[in-house]
Amino acid sequence: MTSGQQDIAGHLDRHLTTELGRLFAATLGGVVLIYLVIDFADRAHGFHGRAWGKSVLELYANKAAVVSYQLAPAALIIAAALLVTLLSRRGELIALYGLGVRPLRLAL
Repeated sequence: MTSGQQDIAGHLDRHLTTELGRLFAATLGGVVLIYLVIDFADRAHGFHGRAWGKSVLELYANKAAVVSYQLAPAALIIAAALLVTLLSRRGELIALYGLGVRPLRLAL
């Protein structure tokens, strides 16, 4: 690889990583939020007492951590599919193919 090709590859990697990171964060955040809201709606009738608000916040902070850990692989797959879709819609995928970037290079 020449110096110019390495520079383009570095920009490409940075662009794809940034986009994938944003999509992953949005996907994981959305899925976790939906899960927590549905779980709270299901259990809301059981929360009562003096300091129920603090207990609920502590419970759902811990649940958010566990659910995030469990759903991260699925969110990453969804984010990767969304990234390919966005690149295709914007015409960037065809442009990358035109520049000689092969699909295997994008996958790695």
